[in-house]
Amino acid sequence: MITQNVDFMNEKQTKEEALGILNYLMVVGLKEEKDTINQLKENMNRRGITNDLEKDLDQLQRILNSISRFSF
Repeated sequence: MITQNVDFMNEKQTKEEALGILNYLMVVGLKEEKDTINQLKENMNRRGITNDLEKDLDQLQRILNSISRFSF
């Protein structure tokens, strides 16, 4: 996993590329996915459909917290 190994990278360009991937995931990919799941959850709740999306949201939040330890 990138977040576990980025501190040990010696090659500057590779490290910068890895941090770029993490930045993209933090800013766009995972936040967008989390927002989409939240909207789905709200829409389903309004229609009276029960769902178990909390585990997905919790997992996404743990990933985001792991990535956020890097300064962008």
